[in-house]
Amino acid sequence: MAQPSNLHWVQSFAVKEGTRNRCDAPRFSEAELRTYFLHEAKRVPEEGFAQRDWSGCYAEGFAVNARGERQLRWQLDLLGTGIITWTDGQTHHFAREQ
Repeated sequence: MAQPSNLHWVQSFAVKEGTRNRCDAPRFSEAELRTYFLHEAKRVPEEGFAQRDWSGCYAEGFAVNARGERQLRWQLDLLGTGIITWTDGQTHHFAREQ
């Protein structure tokens, strides 16, 4: 498994779920994604993750190694709740301190 700091982070698309959400679908730069997942956010247990707020406005993407091979998929919402799913199926949940 590659180290997240050695990967190139790419946003694939942005989503705004439902008609009640009053937000624009987010766009994150690679620098913002690296800062969030590698420095700002903390891993949280899956059981506590479900109780966190979820905005419904989020972005999804992936990260690739130097050879262009996908190493993980990520998802990040506007409230700072994120998920990484590695190619081997491991899932890690992230959140900013509340």
